[in-house]
Amino acid sequence: MIGIIATVLLTTTASAAPIQLGHQGRLLDSFGGPVDGSHTLEITLRDAEDDVVYSETFTNYNVEAGYYSVILENGTPSLDSSLLDSPPLYVGVSVDHQDLGMRSLLLSVPYAAQAETAQHAVQADVAETAVLADTALRIPLAGAVSGTSCSDPGIIVYDTDLGALRICTGSTWNVNGTSIIAQNGSIRRWSDGSEAVSCLSYLEPQAGYLYAGATGDGTYSIDVDGAGPLPSTEVTCDMANGGWSIFHHSNESEFRSTGCEAPECNSHLFTYDAPTAVITHALGMASTAAQFISKRCNGSLMFNPTVYGAFYNPAGRVDPVNWPNVSECNLNDAVWRTSAGDVTNPSFLPIVRITNGDTGDASEDAYLTLGPVRVK
Repeated sequence: MIGIIATVLLTTTASAAPIQLGHQGRLLDSFGGPVDGSHTLEITLRDAEDDVVYSETFTNYNVEAGYYSVILENGTPSLDSSLLDSPPLYVGVSVDHQDLGMRSLLLSVPYAAQAETAQHAVQADVAETAVLADTALRIPLAGAVSGTSCSDPGIIVYDTDLGALRICTGSTWNVNGTSIIAQNGSIRRWSDGSEAVSCLSYLEPQAGYLYAGATGDGTYSIDVDGAGPLPSTEVTCDMANGGWSIFHHSNESEFRSTGCEAPECNSHLFTYDAPTAVITHALGMASTAAQFISKRCNGSLMFNPTVYGAFYNPAGRVDPVNWPNVSECNLNDAVWRTSAGDVTNPSFLPIVRITNGDTGDASEDAYLTLGPVRVK
C-alpha cells in the first residue's frame, strides 16, 4: 500500500479516435524511498468537478524502483478523442484501491500538421508536493492513533501526533506497512501499538520495523518476554551509546552509611521501578550487563576476614570479594578511599540490598552509591 506519491510525471500522446494515451509516473513511500513490487494501479481522467470521465485499472502491475508506464486504451467508458475536446481534464492516480488525491492538469499543444485526422498531443505539468497536510493529497487528518484499532484495511490518514501517514492493516495502524517509533506523552513504542523486548530491539529491529520516528534517548515501553506473562515496563533507553535498557531504583544518589560497628549493622534496601522478574528476565537475554556500586570509606572495612559490608541480589548475599576494587576499603587506614566500579556478572544482579559496618568510632565513616541496572 502506497502512502505518498512525492513526484509524478505524466505524458500523453494521441492518435485518431479511438485513441491511446501514455501515462508514466514514479511512486515514493512515506520515507521518500521508491516503491517496488506488484500493485493495482487505477488511472482516471476527471472533469473540472472531479467527476470521472474515464477509468482504467492495471492489476498486478510490477513497479520497479518506483517507476511505472502504462497505455490507456481500454477503460470504462471507452477512450475516445472526443474526451479531449472538453477541457479542462485532470489525471488522477489510485494505488491499491487508494485514491492518492493528486490531480494533474492536461495541457493541449498545437494540432499536428496532418489535416485529415488531426491528432491531439497533450502533456501534463509536473506535479510535485511534499504532502504535509490534507490539502495536497486530500488525506484526512487524524490525531494520535498509536495502539488504536482499525477495521477498514487500506484507509490512509495523516497522524498529526506522529507527523506521518498511517495505513490501516485491518487491525492496527502502520506507517506504509512498516512500524516506526511513535511517542504518546512521554512514552515511546512501535507505531502499531506493540513493544520491543529491549531498547536494543528498538535500535536494531526485526523486519517490518524501522528505527525512525520518535527516536533517540528517552522513556520507552518494553515487553521483555513478548507474548509471555510478564508485564510491559517503562525503561530509560540510552540509544546514543548503543541501545542500553536502564532499570532505575529508589535511591541512586550517594548516601551516608555510618554510626554502628557490628558486621553488616547498616542494611540499605532498594526498590526498582520494574518488577524483579522483569529485570531478571532482561538480564537473562542480555549479552552485556552492568550496575555501578561504590563505597567511599574512612577506616570502614569490607571484610578482614569478618564481613562488614556486602551486596545482595534476590537470591542472597554475593561474596564480598566480588565488590569492584574491594581492596581499597580493606586497608583500614585513616585515609579516604573508594571501592567502586561496575558489577558485570548478570548472575549477581540486580543488587537489591547493600550492608555496611565498622563505622562505630568517631574516625570511621562511609558513603554508598548504587546506580541503575543497565542491560544490552
